Amino acid sequence: MSRIPLFFCIVALLASCGSSSKRMTKQELAGLLGPDAHTTLRWSRTDGPDFAVYYGESAAPSSGGVGFYLGMAPSFQPTADSTTHHGRLGAFDVVWHRTRREDGSLYQAALLTNPDKPSIHVWVYGARESDLDALIRELSALPQFRHGPSKPHQ
Repeated sequence: MSRIPLFFCIVALLASCGSSSKRMTKQELAGLLGPDAHTTLRWSRTDGPDFAVYYGESAAPSSGGVGFYLGMAPSFQPTADSTTHHGRLGAFDVVWHRTRREDGSLYQAALLTNPDKPSIHVWVYGARESDLDALIRELSALPQFRHGPSKPHQ
């Protein structure tokens, strides 16, 4: 067998194994947002073998975005320079771990755990605290966050 076709077969196989973020269809959005929900974010989703990661990007002129991992093995590791802020996300009490990026924008993340359900690692970022507050309000309306309680990860 020639090496060139074998090479292309291997490349095609590896490309099919990778996961990439894709824009969500109207039906997928309805499942994420709930019936008759409104969003100001452009949503996409990446699927893994046993998890999903959702991304919501603000449309211009707003800045920032959100994301959350839904699965059984989150890789949440707060950075040493983060500060903690207690707050709410929908029905959940959360401990946000906030950092200021080099460009001055804010990033904060939290982990929601429940032994009977998949964990949710959620993050929000924006230029100003008011951007974070608006994005958290929008996330709080999602079905995943409207129903609690869950134990916040410290």
